[in-house]
Amino acid sequence: MAHRIEGLRQRAASVTLQRLLASPYRTDAASFRRNDVASPAGPNGRPWLRQGAVCAARSRRPIIRNGLRRGGMALLILLSLVAAARAGSVVTERFTSATLGREWAYNVYLPTGYETSRLSYPVLYLLHGANQDEQEWVTQGQVGRIADAMIATGRIPPCLIVMPYARGSWYLDRGERVETALVEDLLTRIAARFRTIAAREGRAIAGESMGGYGALRFVLKYPDRFAAAALLSPAIYVPEPPLQSASRKAAVFQRAGAFDPTLWQNFNYPSLITTYAARNLSVPLFIAAGAEDELHIARHAATLFRLWREHDWPASLHILPGHHDFVLWRELLPQALDFVFQRLSRPVLPAGDGPVPTQHMAGR
Repeated sequence: MAHRIEGLRQRAASVTLQRLLASPYRTDAASFRRNDVASPAGPNGRPWLRQGAVCAARSRRPIIRNGLRRGGMALLILLSLVAAARAGSVVTERFTSATLGREWAYNVYLPTGYETSRLSYPVLYLLHGANQDEQEWVTQGQVGRIADAMIATGRIPPCLIVMPYARGSWYLDRGERVETALVEDLLTRIAARFRTIAAREGRAIAGESMGGYGALRFVLKYPDRFAAAALLSPAIYVPEPPLQSASRKAAVFQRAGAFDPTLWQNFNYPSLITTYAARNLSVPLFIAAGAEDELHIARHAATLFRLWREHDWPASLHILPGHHDFVLWRELLPQALDFVFQRLSRPVLPAGDGPVPTQHMAGR
C-alpha cells in the first residue's frame, strides 16, 4: 500500500509539473532562429530550450518575459511540495588537501536511496560566491529541496552535488592554489569517497557570481574534466569590474594594497579563449543574469554568449527580471540543473549487474 501511495503521489506531482511547463510562461522554441539557441537537439528532435529560457536574438537584444517570474515562483512552490515526498541528504565533510596543505571543507548532496543502491551517479560541482562558504547553496540556495523535487518529478536523474569552500580565492592559484586543489585533490577525493561516474560525461560545474567566474575558468582550462556548465550572474567583467564589485577588494587581484586591472585581465576568461579553442572540445554553457543586476552582469553575460556562438559552441542565454541575489538564483537553479544534467550520463550499475532500476532513470 505504501508503494502504491508513493507512486500516486509522484504521478500527481509529475502531472502538475507538466501542466506548469505547458503554461503561457513557457517560451516557444520555434520562435527563435536556429543560431539563437545554440545547443544540440534533445529528445524527439526538440532543441534544448527548457521552460522559461530567454535567449539573445540575432539583433543582440535580450528578450525578457515578465511572466517568467510568476511561472518560476509557481515552480518553486511546487518543488517544495514534491520535495517532502522524497528527501535526500546534505552532509558536511573535511579532508586533507595535499595542494593546500590543510583541511578542506565541502558539502555534498546525496539523493534518496544512495546508501542502499549500488549505482554510480553523475555529479555537479556547485561553487559559491564572494564572502560566502560551502553552506551558501544549502541555506540560501535551498539546493537540497530543489534537487529532491526535480529528481522526484523526473526532471533530472538522481545525482550528487558537491559544494566546496573556496574562501576568497576566486578559484585561482594565486595565494592558495585553490584551482589546482579542486581539479586534482577534490575531484579525486569525491571519486574515491562516493560512487560517482568518474569520467567527463559524469561531471558538470556551476556557480553564481564569483562561483560563475570560477566555473567558466574551469571549463576553459579543463574542458576534458567537465561536460556542461551553468553560470548564474557570473562576475566576468570586461575589461574590468565596476567600482562596487567585491572583486576589487579581493586580495588575489591586488598589488601593493590596491586593485590591479592588469591582474584582473590576466586571469579573466578572454585570456583563455585561444587555448580553449585550440583544444577543439567545447563545453555547453547555461548563461543567466538578472535584468536589474546592480553590477550590470546581463551585458557581460550577453557578450560571453555572443563570443561562444561566434565559435559555434553550444550555449543558451537567459535574462530574467531580477537582481544580483538568491531570489533570482533560486529561480534559475531548476533550469540550470535541467540544462547540465541533460548533458550528463545517467546513473549506472557496475558492469555485469544488469539494468538500472526504472526509478533511477528519471530525468532522461
